Formats: sequence, structure tokens, C-alpha cells
Amino acid sequence: MRHAFAALASLLALSSCTGSNDPLDDDSGEPNRPCTTTVESTLPEPGATNAYAFGSVEVSLTDHNEDVTVQLSGPSGELTGTTSWRGEHTLVFTPSEALSPDTNYTATIDVCDHSVPVDFHTSLLGTPASVDVTGRAYLLDLTPARVLQPAGVGSVIKDYLTSEMLVGFSSSSPEVQLIGAIAEEGTAGNTIQAACSPTVDFPTASFAPDPYFEASAAKLDFVVAKTHILIHDLFLSGSLKADGQSIEEAVLSGLVDTRPLAALIQEDATEDAGCTLAESLGATCEPCPGGEVFCLRLHADHLRADWLEGVELYRIEDECELSWCANDIDCIEP
Repeated sequence: MRHAFAALASLLALSSCTGSNDPLDDDSGEPNRPCTTTVESTLPEPGATNAYAFGSVEVSLTDHNEDVTVQLSGPSGELTGTTSWRGEHTLVFTPSEALSPDTNYTATIDVCDHSVPVDFHTSLLGTPASVDVTGRAYLLDLTPARVLQPAGVGSVIKDYLTSEMLVGFSSSSPEVQLIGAIAEEGTAGNTIQAACSPTVDFPTASFAPDPYFEASAAKLDFVVAKTHILIHDLFLSGSLKADGQSIEEAVLSGLVDTRPLAALIQEDATEDAGCTLAESLGATCEPCPGGEVFCLRLHADHLRADWLEGVELYRIEDECELSWCANDIDCIEP
């Protein structure tokens, strides 16, 4: 199916198009330029059978073209939504309401004088959860994530944010109460909660429409190589599989304070080393909550978290009050 879509895109590239047969633009008097914008790829892909019901339709184009539009239709007709640009070449259509699971949809992309239909089928993800997940812990792995921000720096950020996160449910319906923690390897080689990293309590959030949830927290503070890593304005969302075995299509975002990363980048580096590295790769730091311009905005999606059977999270408010942590971390203000 990918090859068929690539052939279609190639065909469109060969077919130049204009908005008028007149060689001069009626408004400006300037010669009309042929429209050469083509579709490079879409998400979901044409023929996809596991599209995410709570997601958007993304269209990657060969160039920025404000005239390109996206319509989405399903069994009940055309769906309402909003369009926005991510970067210069990606047009994103976000439906006003979640799509139905296990349902056929068609996205129609109008580009130049052509319409490109993209048929896809949503997965079963979106079916209401059939189990109570209260007390369960899930292992959220950041390594396979698609990092959209900071543009061009995502792989570098992931090199340093190597710790895995645990997400636990204190309650799950009708409101969700989450607790976040850092994972580490236990003595038996299993994954356990890191005993010397403080946990974070997310404010109570809506668990609707079931099984979708989202939660936010002012700050996540965890320890890597005896260094405090800070993520401000943390946001986490995802959907539980109906059987409760995993969280799918999770999104994680926040402001990463680059100052603690400086020592990981280079010994004796100045506190602006993280931003200097980011700027060399085309990204720009922005103000942290305190006003200092040392933060990078992180936005990652397509994350997955699997249930760790037998693991339940416990709260750690101040790791420096725990005597066994003294040799593992520097107990100073982060």
C-alpha cells in the first residue's frame, strides 16, 4: 500500500496545476506560478488498520501551502475539527471529538487541483476499560517515542533522559489519580521503583471519555547519575487498553531545565551548555518558570507503557529523609 501511495505522490508531482487558466493573476497582475505542492506522507498511512481514535490526521507536504485543506469523514458524514501547522511542511487536522474504535474513516486532502483520499481503520483502542486498574503500575519507556519538540534535538534529549518512568493509578474511575516515579533495576533483574527519587502526585483529572485520560503536574524531579533532572509543567495523556494490560499512544510534554544536564554533557561545563548545544542543532531555549532562559520544550508522543504485575508504587516526598539514600545522591536543593 505504501508503494501505491508513493506512486500517487509521484504522479501528483509530475502534474503542475494553477488556480486559473489566465497567465496573469487577476489581483496582482503577476504571472501565475504553477502549484507544485505534493503529499509526501500521511499519518495514519493509507490503508492503516490500527489508527488511534484519539489522534489527529497529519499530512507531510513538499512545501508550505496555505491553500491545502484536510477533510475527515466517517459513517455519519464529515467531521468538524481544526487545522494547524507543525513546522513549515506538516498540516495537522484535529477532530473536535474522538473517533470511534474499529471504524472506517477517510481523510481527503485537497492539494493544488487534486484530491488525495486516505482511507484508514481505527483500532480497538478506545473501547472502555473492562477492569479496575487501581493500584496497578505501568512502565513508560521513553526510548521509542517520537519527539516532536525540540525540533532537531529530540534524539539528543533522549540520550540524557534515559531513565524509565513508572505511572501508577491510585484511582481510575470516574476520575483518575496518578502517581509518577522513576524505575530502576532490582537485585533480581526485575524493574522496581527507584528508592531514592521523589514521586510526583498528579492532580485528580477526568477519566473521560473512558479509556482516555490526561493529567498534569507542576514539576517532575528525578535523579540521573546523582544529578537532579527537572521537568516543569509536566503533561501526560494516554488510553488504557480494554483489558488493562497497557497504556497506548501516550503523550508526554513539559519544559526540561537544561542546567542540570550541563554536567552530563561535559565535566565542568557552564550552566548554559545545554542551551548552547540545542542552539547548534537549531532549537531555542525559552524561559523556565523562574524566568531564566534555560528550558527546552519537550513534546513526545506514540509512547507505550506496560503493566508491571505485582508492582505497586509508594510515595517518596523527600528522598533525603531516607538514610539509605545518602550514598546514592547529593542531598542538596535541586
